[in-house]
Amino acid sequence: MLTPANRALQAKALELERQRATDNLKKGLSHRPDRDTLVERNILPDSSAAPALQGHQRELERHMRADSLEKGLQSRPDPETLVKKGILEEDEIPRKEA
Repeated sequence: MLTPANRALQAKALELERQRATDNLKKGLSHRPDRDTLVERNILPDSSAAPALQGHQRELERHMRADSLEKGLQSRPDPETLVKKGILEEDEIPRKEA
């Protein structure tokens, strides 16, 4: 059974532990980097979209990059054109495998 003195001591210890946790949290928050620093370090996304939409935004950006790459690949010149322009040598033309 706890005596009144033990209860008071236990309550004081609990209060001190809470105060220590509060002080540690305040100290950590005061040294926290700002949003721009977190974006520069790629910790936070550089987006003004709501967090619930950021996943969809990343997916859309990925598809847009894939589409852009596909368009670039489709419009690139064939090896024969590159030989005519002097960019490739005749022996650098990739072989077509059947």
